[in-house]
Amino acid sequence: MRIRHVEVFGLHHDSEAGVYRASLSLEVAADGGARGDRLHFLCSADLPATAPRDIVVQALLDDALRQARRMPGFRRGEEPIEIDPNFRRSA
Repeated sequence: MRIRHVEVFGLHHDSEAGVYRASLSLEVAADGGARGDRLHFLCSADLPATAPRDIVVQALLDDALRQARRMPGFRRGEEPIEIDPNFRRSA
């Protein structure tokens, strides 16, 4: 599975919990596949409110990938997860 595009929605810092939270939508396709599917994740990143946006978004993406790897097909190693070389991010 290749991640071709990531969209970040509702990015905010939860000052009470001290973490960033957002919803991430990952457009994915099987190797060589033209048709894309979307996976949605509720993500968090334990970073201070002053963290640069790029670092926050990367940490949220890391959390989404961690969650994806726990999904049955990926957990058993049936399908690897990789970032497409032409990857796009909308944040």
